Amino acid sequence: MSDGLWGFLGVVTGVAATSAARAVEWWFKQGRAAGKRKAALRRMLNTDFNNGWRRIETLSRVIGADVETTRNLLLEIDARCSEKEGQEKWALISKHPIPTHSDND
Repeated sequence: MSDGLWGFLGVVTGVAATSAARAVEWWFKQGRAAGKRKAALRRMLNTDFNNGWRRIETLSRVIGADVETTRNLLLEIDARCSEKEGQEKWALISKHPIPTHSDND
């Protein structure tokens, strides 16, 4: 093979390795951030403040995430949304189990 082809293959390999390393670093950072965010959500919902219910906007703002990410993290820590219409509030299922209704909701 020519020296030019070997050089090209070296560049491609270097770019691929750098990209892979950055992807792995991003994945670890995201995992650490998610863990810290979940811990903060648990702490906020484990208090007696407002009977354990917190508005989604407050939760999102405190953990520095958008509302959709916050909802996903809340589900991962076994939280649930209130059934009441109006403001979206969340609490831990352990403190506020999902009510069972006799009607077919």
